[in-house]
Amino acid sequence: MPKLKIAFVDFRHSYSAGFGAGYVASAVKNAGYDITFFDTYWMHPSTIVKRIVNSDYDVIMLSSMTMLFPKAMDLLAAVKEKKIRHKVFSRGSACHNDGR
Repeated sequence: MPKLKIAFVDFRHSYSAGFGAGYVASAVKNAGYDITFFDTYWMHPSTIVKRIVNSDYDVIMLSSMTMLFPKAMDLLAAVKEKKIRHKVFSRGSACHNDGR
């Protein structure tokens, strides 16, 4: 069985250390999955969208604090707009469904 290819996107800003996302990404990698870690502190979300759309990821994993969760949903909407379908997993301090 081929390995799942995973895009892990950590939404953060300069006030957030992001250690939890690093721990989760490391655990996924140590479990044998092919994972690419994207950090919005270092890479603009539009660049991340382009990389996801132009690659063959099977899964998108998101990590976000509550105040950045709308930006995470914007990234997913941008990927969905390209008619790309992925499984999505999210972790963070609070997640909700706002219809997107």
